[in-house]
Amino acid sequence: MSGITLLPMAEDEYRSFISRTTGDFAEDSIRAGRMTREKALETVERMLTQMLPQGLYTPDHFFRTVQKGDMKVGGVWYGRRGGKMFIYDIFLDEEHRGRGYGTRVLELLE
Repeated sequence: MSGITLLPMAEDEYRSFISRTTGDFAEDSIRAGRMTREKALETVERMLTQMLPQGLYTPDHFFRTVQKGDMKVGGVWYGRRGGKMFIYDIFLDEEHRGRGYGTRVLELLE
């Protein structure tokens, strides 16, 4: 799958990404019955604040916009911890799923 690139996120893209990530992580906890909505949001926000004290510019954390040509199709957050790389979050907009873009993102991160 050619044409997929990973570009550094701009501030506004980062804010949107973190907002979506916060909601998604909280919803996972709510669906699992682990906590209420308020508690889940509070917990996720606290976790992200601890993990990303400098936000987009936190060392060893990388935020990329997934693009197909000139169209933004998703985002990925990955980082280095203890000498290993981790993918913390990856998403593709719903209308761009099932086209192999996620597989290509993983290949680019290898």
